[in-house]
Amino acid sequence: KNVTFTTAASISQLSTVDGFTTGTLTYTSITDTAANLAADAATNYGNGTYVAPAGVTTITVSDAATIEQLRVIDAASTATISYTTIADTAANLLEKQSNLTKVLARVGSPNLGAVDITDAFSVSNGLTIGATPIANYISSGLRIKDDKDTILSNQTALETLAASGKMRSLQASDMGDAELKTTLNGSILTDLVFSS
Repeated sequence: KNVTFTTAASISQLSTVDGFTTGTLTYTSITDTAANLAADAATNYGNGTYVAPAGVTTITVSDAATIEQLRVIDAASTATISYTTIADTAANLLEKQSNLTKVLARVGSPNLGAVDITDAFSVSNGLTIGATPIANYISSGLRIKDDKDTILSNQTALETLAASGKMRSLQASDMGDAELKTTLNGSILTDLVFSS
């Protein structure tokens, strides 16, 4: 017997119903966690099972996703992927920013509320990301942590980044916050020196 879903279904719901019928499942929308959607998308050699049919027009990620999870889902489906938050490390954002750019271009920026970076960028990496459109999505701005000499030798570039509103905090790995504030006396960066 054929089954038609009139509202968004989860992967578990689709799988359960599929197990009870030999007919065709018809559905246009899936809502589930990033982990469940990515796991399904990775089946069938990366072609997906339930996220894959051409009739699926919308996939909604119900929680924060990593860049890799979004890439896997995107690769298996032609549906519009809707999500509000990406949570990943600074290293993954840099390593996989081409994947993130591709996904962002496909789903459209209105679907994205924030990119939450779970650790701090080095000065070099922070300046690299700060110069890309991706920086506009990083919630509360970039957290940057590096040694004092690197911070000071890049002070002008960091001040430009801070003035753009894309920086959240600055820390030295080899100097306390109070001492770094004193060293940066008079700089726009002084207000960004704190542990976060």
